[in-house]
Amino acid sequence: MSKAATGSATLLIALVHVASVARADDVATFADRADEEVRDADRTWGFLLNPLAAAMDVYGGEADFVVARFAAFAVEGALCRSGDNPGLAIGMGLLVYPLGSALHQLYVEPRVAYARPLREPIPAFAWTRDVVGVGATAGWQWTWDYGFSLRVGGGAMEYLGGPRTQGPSLAVGPQLVVDGSVGWAF
Repeated sequence: MSKAATGSATLLIALVHVASVARADDVATFADRADEEVRDADRTWGFLLNPLAAAMDVYGGEADFVVARFAAFAVEGALCRSGDNPGLAIGMGLLVYPLGSALHQLYVEPRVAYARPLREPIPAFAWTRDVVGVGATAGWQWTWDYGFSLRVGGGAMEYLGGPRTQGPSLAVGPQLVVDGSVGWAF
């Protein structure tokens, strides 16, 4: 064998060896992470939709903003229907997670809501058919490390106000609240 052929063979063997060493340093995958990294992945906000509420004629979404390790502030907006009277509703709540970090495990949520019929005009003193709701929900929330979030719970709201004059109005009194939210946490 000539010196040129021996040098080429040595170079080829060196390149193969270097390439195999480079493959050993691949980027870590999900399975290579320690469990602590996955459990402690904190989320700062989430967006959820509640398809179970659609069975009760409430269509809307919710944004949850983590304000402390065990609490998140919830803001929701919805289109609700009571008979032939559609209305817009906005609500706020404070999700408290006594057993885990925010957006994980058992939650209790005191909440308030305001609803207004869509067919009512907005003159200066026509707020006679609006309703205000006060209540609470409780349940369980799962948020996986990649962000998918599922929340299941229930509760009740007491709606105050409502019809004082003729015209469209929303239902008043106690109402069942079903929380079957799905969404994503970031």
